[in-house]
Amino acid sequence: MISIKKTVDDKVEFSLLTDGRVQDITLHKTQLNGTTFSGKATTLLREGTYEGGLFGNGAKEAAGIATFSGDNSYDTSFGGIRY
Repeated sequence: MISIKKTVDDKVEFSLLTDGRVQDITLHKTQLNGTTFSGKATTLLREGTYEGGLFGNGAKEAAGIATFSGDNSYDTSFGGIRY
């Protein structure tokens, strides 16, 4: 039997700091569990988690949230589409 494991990973790019510097959030690779996923999220200074799901026709759309315990100024939502 062949087992195909699908994974999720990416980067959220945005200006988080008040002085305009960019602080990216890395969404580390994780396994899909049906149409949901969760894993480790990091910035240069913080570590947190992310969770989300796949939606739409053919599960081409993704949306979720990243949260950082102890500093909610890093918390963000994200979304995207696969073409």
